Amino acid sequence: MQNPQNHLDKFKIYFSTALGEEVVIQRFEMLRKSTREAPWRFDLLVGDEPRSFVFRMHSRTSAREYKVLEVLQNVEVPTPGVYGLDKKGKTFGQPCYFMDFIEGETLLKPLLAGEAWAEDLYIDSAIRLLSLPEEVLENLPAWVDRSSAEDLLDHAYQKLKPFNDLVARKVYQELKLELPPLPQLRFSNGDLYPDNFIAREGKLVGVIDFANASFGDPLFEFLLPLFIHRELRGRGLEERFCARLGIEPVGLEWYHVLEYYDLWGFLAGTKDDFVGHTAESIRETLAAWLKSRKLP
Repeated sequence: MQNPQNHLDKFKIYFSTALGEEVVIQRFEMLRKSTREAPWRFDLLVGDEPRSFVFRMHSRTSAREYKVLEVLQNVEVPTPGVYGLDKKGKTFGQPCYFMDFIEGETLLKPLLAGEAWAEDLYIDSAIRLLSLPEEVLENLPAWVDRSSAEDLLDHAYQKLKPFNDLVARKVYQELKLELPPLPQLRFSNGDLYPDNFIAREGKLVGVIDFANASFGDPLFEFLLPLFIHRELRGRGLEERFCARLGIEPVGLEWYHVLEYYDLWGFLAGTKDDFVGHTAESIRETLAAWLKSRKLP
């Protein structure tokens, strides 16, 4: 959606219907874009109460994210309330919903700055999310994916196989041969990136972005931010995370190689890049790893 200004009457009816009370739209602004269409923040008067929401519209993920967040209401981990699912896109042409806007700061900046409280809170929050009780998770939709680290490796290889690339084949063979003991699958939002953890006064007040929620390998997910921000390595975050989760911190190098390989599969056949990596640069990195068995 380019600009809600052109649809304010529709938005007023949409919000009022979903919230069951007459609303006044006071202001709206586009929030930062991620990998999906940028969401919009709406500040409303709901009756006499000022409230803020985030409007999401996406053909693939809106209904999925809504359904997961709906199940996670009132669990130990704070998540935004959700409203107004339009699964068929009757109102704005695509599936959409809106959720509570959570005031606070994400953990990304203080974590990158090496602030001890942010490191502690990030690890604690990730563990809380990964340790949600089974009775809650039983209510999740059946389509929520379950993929181990080995599944990710196999999937990436299937993406790369058509290119008949020797490096892709050799790295796959090496990773299969050196497969470490894998931890049990855990549920998470599918993106343990620190930007998705919101804090206020040193306490967690919200976890967001459940579009790719799944049961996955907790160590692979936790290590992904360290792949994106290499300055986070060497602080003991991986070891502390493993100790808290009760898993052995073995095979960390294997996981780091898998992160490159998984991204290579994602970028294969495109000229796109991701956090400074292209398919060709990843191939070069992994070719060098095959020779030295050490990542840069």
